[in-house]
Amino acid sequence: KRKQVATVKEPLDNTVINEIFLIIIFAVCVLLFLCNFGIIGNLGDSISAVMFGLFGVTAYVAPIVLFVAVAFWRANEGNPTAIIKICAGVTLFLMVGVIFEYISGTYQTLASYDIKEIYLYSSDNRSGGGIFAGSIAYGLYSLMDIVGSILVVIVLGIISVVLMALIFTLLTACGSSGNVENTGKQELTEATK
Repeated sequence: KRKQVATVKEPLDNTVINEIFLIIIFAVCVLLFLCNFGIIGNLGDSISAVMFGLFGVTAYVAPIVLFVAVAFWRANEGNPTAIIKICAGVTLFLMVGVIFEYISGTYQTLASYDIKEIYLYSSDNRSGGGIFAGSIAYGLYSLMDIVGSILVVIVLGIISVVLMALIFTLLTACGSSGNVENTGKQELTEATK
């Protein structure tokens, strides 16, 4: 008769899972970043073309933004102020893309909204704002012309920067207290006084 040896499986600590997740995200982001510079081969060139089609010029920094956003979210999971700040960062990222779209002038050449044309222009020329920012730029331009559009982009950009600056304040205060969630609540309480 065989003796059955009972194996005890210890669940992985949540911290270890978070670390593994961040290492995987970091590796993927480094790969995406390197694809933009043509050093990953044909597959990298294809991935880069898709990234430029989606993000335009901001495709160069999109992997960095992705990693920072994911790492910040994982470090502050459950903190509502962290979500607000991530949204502000994404908004700022998109507004930068809209600026690149306005610089490229693609929005002016379209007779009507054509997502395929926006994608192909950004992908082929490695310029513009890609589908995301290019669509926003076209929508703003068609509603408010260039002056109104730029005003909206500037206002949204300033609001995003102000919210992003609070990240630095939050992280600095967190360093001394050691608790991001409580520090975030303290910051909100002080801001509403």
